[in-house]
Amino acid sequence: MEMQEYTSNVPEIVKTNPTAIAALIRLHFHHCFVSGYAAYILLDAMEFEEKLSPTNGQLQKGADLIDNIKAKLEEQCPGIVSCVDTIAFAVAESMTLGDLPPQPKLSGRRDNLSSRAAGA
Repeated sequence: MEMQEYTSNVPEIVKTNPTAIAALIRLHFHHCFVSGYAAYILLDAMEFEEKLSPTNGQLQKGADLIDNIKAKLEEQCPGIVSCVDTIAFAVAESMTLGDLPPQPKLSGRRDNLSSRAAGA
């Protein structure tokens, strides 16, 4: 899969929402610290989901942006791109669009299947 397929939605989001870059970088930064880089922050419909933790309230904007990008990716290539890769590529692309230092664009990360709000 080409890099463009991962990030084709990011430029439009950044153009229409100038705070998107900061929201994505913040989500990326915080989601790495709970239990590693596995997209726990995006998991829905779990009793103790990290997404609903009061300590993560300010991360919702970034999570919503990623959910939007992920939904569009699933339309084009269902079950191929992990949430973790979606976050990584969206952040890397948004940083490039914001004239920030480029980030590595490696793929193949896998999502975790559980989330704990207490760990947030």
